[in-house]
Amino acid sequence: MLILSIGVDGLGLPDAKKYGFTDLFPTFSWTETYTYGYTLPGVASFLSGQPRDQHEIGPHGFRGCKQTVPTREALRKWDTYLPTAVENAGFRIGLGGLPLTFPAHPVNGWMYGSLLTPSNAVGVWPPEYASKVEFTGMVANERDKIIESDRHITDNAIELNTLAPVDVLCVYYSGWNRAYPNREWRGDVMEALKGEIRTIYNYGVETLGADLCFVWSDHGNKDQGEGSIHTKDGLFGMADDGQLPQYIEQFNHLIINHLRAKEEAIWDRITRGKKPTD
Repeated sequence: MLILSIGVDGLGLPDAKKYGFTDLFPTFSWTETYTYGYTLPGVASFLSGQPRDQHEIGPHGFRGCKQTVPTREALRKWDTYLPTAVENAGFRIGLGGLPLTFPAHPVNGWMYGSLLTPSNAVGVWPPEYASKVEFTGMVANERDKIIESDRHITDNAIELNTLAPVDVLCVYYSGWNRAYPNREWRGDVMEALKGEIRTIYNYGVETLGADLCFVWSDHGNKDQGEGSIHTKDGLFGMADDGQLPQYIEQFNHLIINHLRAKEEAIWDRITRGKKPTD
């Protein structure tokens, strides 16, 4: 594996520090990252590599439309759409739990659904893998159900990557954002989430040797009375001494540029710098 991307819905840097999330990665540098304030615009920028004013996806989908299909198609038109860019570079991708991938569509690799997915029948690619993964879609907003869904995100990724290994693994956990308004048990969800993050990190980096791993969130949350409000700043963390990205679409560019560099290195080794098209 070359790249492991770990996304967490609704986790800002202050809460990441408060609940000990950043302690999971003692070698990482962290920054607050501008992420357009809501889940869908942030994930859209990650997948498309485009800022919000370009992809035009707001909190409820494409130009305010709540239908997922036009949202997905709006992203796929970009050549920086992550599954397309990864395939064009000659690599395979696994997408686990990311919104805006439902209904599942052909990719060079595999995908399974997010909290918006009604069933595995429409949320898993290739379709024959639907029976091999646990459901990670629409579940009740209850502590145990949320914790179980996050656990399935991890288990499914490992199961599918064992069946069909990929070069780029992108997993995304929605439990924290769903639990945030529930002060009495959101800490329980965070503790369980940290266990899942530790498992997927050890799998991708320690077991499979990913040479690039980063953690990101699409927005933060802030207490307001009995509920919460979304804030524009999410987080980004990576074991890198250089300048960390400030905008969420730059995470997409980070993946693509890393793969292009790998592709060039491969061709240099095989053909001493000459590609078949040269």
